[in-house]
Amino acid sequence: PGCKGRGNIAPTTINLPRIGIRAMLKTEELLGEKLINGSVKKYDNTFNELAIKTFFNLFDEKIELARKSLLYRYDVLKKLKVKDLPFVAGQHLMKGSENLKSDDSIEPILKQGSWGIGFIGLAETLTALIGKHHGESSFARDLGEQIISHLRDKCDEFKEQDKLNWSCYGSPAEGLSGKFVPEDRKRYGLIAGVTDKDYYTNSFHVPVYYNISISDKLKTEA
Repeated sequence: PGCKGRGNIAPTTINLPRIGIRAMLKTEELLGEKLINGSVKKYDNTFNELAIKTFFNLFDEKIELARKSLLYRYDVLKKLKVKDLPFVAGQHLMKGSENLKSDDSIEPILKQGSWGIGFIGLAETLTALIGKHHGESSFARDLGEQIISHLRDKCDEFKEQDKLNWSCYGSPAEGLSGKFVPEDRKRYGLIAGVTDKDYYTNSFHVPVYYNISISDKLKTEA
C-alpha cells in the first residue's frame, strides 16, 4: 500500500474515436447505411446495437495490443542496471530499489510502479457510435461508463495474470489530442462531431464547447 517511491513506469494511449469510427463504418457496411455530408444518415436501435457490439470487439483487440506493447517495454527496461539510473535507483529513491546493488537489474522497481493503458476522446467515440456524447444523453453516459469500466476490468484481469500494477488511465494527452484528428480525418474523411474539429476531447471529459452547467459536467465526468 501507499504511493511513496512509486511512479507510472510507462503509459500508452488508445485512440478511442478511431475504434468508434471503424465500428460505425463497419456497421454502415453491414446495414447498407451511408455517410451523408459527414453525418450518419440515421441512428436507430438496430444500428446502435450492432455498432456497440462491433466496437467492443475492436476495443478488445487494441487493449491486448496495448498490453503487449507495454510488456515489451518491460522486457527492454528490465535489462537496465541500477548503475544506469544512479539517481532514482542508485540512491534508493524508488520503491523496490532498497536492497539492490550497482550491477543488479532494475526489475524490482518496475514491479512496484504502474503500467497505464490510457484512452482519449470518449466524447467523439460516443458521437461516432450513437450520434451523441455523454453530455447530451443518459444513454451515451451509460455507454461511456460501460466502455471505461470494460478497460478497468481488463486491467484488473491483467494484474492477476502478469502480477504488475496495470492501470486504467484517462490520458490528458495534450499532444495526442491534436495529433490523432488530422490522421483520422485523412483516413476516414470529415465526420460530424468527430473529425470536424482541431482536437479530440481529453480522456472522459465532456467537450469544452458543449453548453452544460458546472454541476452537471462534474457529475457526468465523475
